[in-house]
Amino acid sequence: MKKRIFDDESPCPCSVKKDMETSEDVYIFLENFYEGLDTFDWDRFGLADLECAYCLLQFATKLAESDRPKYNRNKISILTNAKNNITEKFLELILERIRLFMKNR
Repeated sequence: MKKRIFDDESPCPCSVKKDMETSEDVYIFLENFYEGLDTFDWDRFGLADLECAYCLLQFATKLAESDRPKYNRNKISILTNAKNNITEKFLELILERIRLFMKNR
């Protein structure tokens, strides 16, 4: 069974996550990958893409927090805010699907 978004211990064979981990700077990696973390439009993503983005940002935040001399407070804050925005959007989409299901019962 696939582990879901809020299970932080989920092992991931994702090549993007592996590339991010071996990059020199996880913040710059994600900034380039998502074309601006603090301005990225998460509304264009579906559930699966949001789940992947959450996984990447959760991992990046942990890496950045473990190396505070390299990542200033502003970068960690942007990573955390992006993760929170993804979580909010993900939950909105889940609630929307539940409402549609209940309406069509």
